[in-house]
Parts: sequence; structure tokens; C-alpha cells
Amino acid sequence: MASNLFDISGRVAMITGGGRGLGAALASSFAAAGARVVIGDQDEQTAQESAAGICARGDVALAARCDITDEQEVHDLVDLAVQTYGRLDILVNNAGINIPKPAEDLALDEWNRIIGVNLTGTFICCQIGGMVMLRQGEGCIVNICSIHGHVGSYVHKAAAYNASKAGMINLTRSLALEWGERGVRVNGISPGPLRTELMAKRLENPDYVRKLMERPAIKRIGVPEDIVGAAIFLASPAAAWLTGQILAVDGGWLAA
Repeated sequence: MASNLFDISGRVAMITGGGRGLGAALASSFAAAGARVVIGDQDEQTAQESAAGICARGDVALAARCDITDEQEVHDLVDLAVQTYGRLDILVNNAGINIPKPAEDLALDEWNRIIGVNLTGTFICCQIGGMVMLRQGEGCIVNICSIHGHVGSYVHKAAAYNASKAGMINLTRSLALEWGERGVRVNGISPGPLRTELMAKRLENPDYVRKLMERPAIKRIGVPEDIVGAAIFLASPAAAWLTGQILAVDGGWLAA
């Protein structure tokens, strides 16, 4: 039946940056769809709160602190999933940071921090989670990229963030080619502007919002819930022959 194409019930899904914003929405939605969710976040309190909210309604989730730039902490989170549920089916790499600043004013340690979290951290999670999936002979990874991995940001200045997300996009394609014949699919989502903590301050500026809305076809700021359908699709049997692809969920931003 067509409904079975999108069935992820019983799958084990690990969500990084799952304590708030888009990550929390992804964790909640995957759990509501029947997945057993493992939430990692550098802020352990928000991770635990996210998991507690899921469990309170009767769905399945657990959480732990995870700094994705720390290999041991990533190992520990993956081990938690495997030791608790016996496997890892889905990895959603959502954790990320930004420091909007003109390139000439960006300190090298700021550049390194952004690249370290967004690109290197994603690679660490893909490598460690991917090894489990490769041993299983199946699994799927969904990397949360950005429209600014495809084009430069004209509304605010964020060269390091843009470069890190462009790197994530090509990492996604590269891993898809390496791991496809071994049963592991790797895809990405490039969201447009979303109402999350990462954007909150900028969205308080009406001039910024006005300029932001000049480009997309759908004239509104996205919300985290706009992304979850695409993520569940990419993680589901409906996407069984889909790998190495980046799905722009952006209100038509990249169509302009």
C-alpha cells in the first residue's frame, strides 16, 4: 500500500542538535511517526527536555549530551543507540552554528569553529554512524544543509557558514557514491530561512525581513515543521532509490 512507503515505525533514528529549534521538531516528528529516537545536543538539558516531551505523549526517545566535534562523544551517542535498540537506521545531522560577520572581520578561530561544527562535525557523525550502518548493510543519512551552500548570502554576511554548508553538500554526494552499493543512502535537505533560535535576532529587524522576502516565491519565513516531511520522506522506503540528492525546501528561494 502507498501508506507503507513512508513507514518508519520501529526504525532507530539519531538526531543531532535535537534539543531545540529544527532539531527538536525533527525529533518530535520522527518519534510521532513511530521511530525510536536518540537525541544528541551540546546542551544536555535541552536534549533531555526534548526527549521528555516525546516520552510524555507515549512515544519513544532518549537523549544525551553530544558535542559533534568530539569523536568520543559521538561514539558514545551512537553506542547508546545501538546498546539500547540494537541498531541505527537513520542519522539526521542537524547540529550547526553560525556567526554572521563580514569576512574581513571574521577571526580565524571563529572560522575554524564554524567549519569544525558544521562540516567536520557532520563528517564525524557520518563516519561513526555510517560504520554501524555499513555493518548492518543498510541505513540512511540525512544532512541538514542550507540554501547558502548553493548560493552566497546577500542579506547577511556569513562566508564561513556558506562555505561549511557547501562542503556539507559535496560531502553528502561523496558519501552517497562511496556507500550506495553497500546499502547506505546519503541525502541532504537545504532549508530556506526558518524561524529558529539561529535566526531569531535577525528576524526582529523589519528591514532584514523585507529584504529576505524579496527572493522566494512563497512570501513567508519557513518554520521547522516545513522541513520534517522532507526528512521523513528521505528516511523512508519511499526514497529507496534516492541517494546523493539535496532537496531544497525553501519556498522557491533557489528557483529565483
